[in-house]
Amino acid sequence: MLLHLLVPGLYSRLPEWQRSYGWSPQVPGLQRLLAAARRTSGDDGGLTVAGDLLGPTGTAAGFRRRTHGFVDEPGWLCADPVYLRADVDSAILVEAEHLQLEESEARALVADLQAMFAGDGWCFEVADAVCWYALPPSAVVPPELPGTREAAGRDVGLHFRDADQSAQWKRFYAELQMVLVQSEVNRRREARGMTPVNALWFWGAAARATAGRRAVNVVQGGDAVLVGMAQAAGLTPSVPDLNAALDSGGAALVWLDALRRAAAYDDIEAFQEALAEIDAAWFAPLVQALEERRLESVLLYADGRRWDARRRRGLARWRREAALPQALGLERP
Repeated sequence: MLLHLLVPGLYSRLPEWQRSYGWSPQVPGLQRLLAAARRTSGDDGGLTVAGDLLGPTGTAAGFRRRTHGFVDEPGWLCADPVYLRADVDSAILVEAEHLQLEESEARALVADLQAMFAGDGWCFEVADAVCWYALPPSAVVPPELPGTREAAGRDVGLHFRDADQSAQWKRFYAELQMVLVQSEVNRRREARGMTPVNALWFWGAAARATAGRRAVNVVQGGDAVLVGMAQAAGLTPSVPDLNAALDSGGAALVWLDALRRAAAYDDIEAFQEALAEIDAAWFAPLVQALEERRLESVLLYADGRRWDARRRRGLARWRREAALPQALGLERP
């Protein structure tokens, strides 16, 4: 039995928190798991890892549209509503989930955009309050940007500066932001003291070039791109359940998303609470499953890093667990 465990957000903020606060949480299950692990090569994000394990061709936008019940047609982009908190030197991306956007507001905003840009060949669709889509005219080539969840809480100004943006795209994007800022929906939100939607984040058009061989027979997790990817690979995803994963036999892919938002928005207290829950529900039981030989290996993926944990043998069983920053390979403060 092989378990691929993807935990977005587990690593990304820890170097900063350790450097700034000397933060070193006690996470006994994870520390024991890492004591039995070796760091292996790998710098891909979670969805790239999942795609490699599941093997289907397609785009992130296409997989997510499949999850939302739309036909997977070429050319569509994810066009997620966001707030760009800008100052002189940065532009921090805040997701719509953080804005408490209502679906009725989302549909009204998209109606404004459709009215403005339909004549130029654009088409916009709403799946729910936080997941929107756009089909640009064939002459418009959007820049390649990371996913909304990967960019959340980060300074995205660098992405804009580095992205290949045509003059046509820049003009469209400026007009789009103007429509959003002037919309009645945003005026009402601001009057209520709520954050407006002042931009869309376009992503998900890049395609996996070649099909791969499916390497797992079970998928657990609720990420919308992951769900569509699993369905395209002939699997029906379920909610994360450790016992069900262990009883499945073969190989399982489990996606735990509880840390991502706390890490994205620099919420150390929420992160520590969620980490303690994952430690009790997953990391500690996985160590036990390795010791009991119910499990051959745990491949842990976190923000472009990967560890291969196996049952400790011989003198290695008596090795003392390192503090979490050192176990994850961070430098000592």
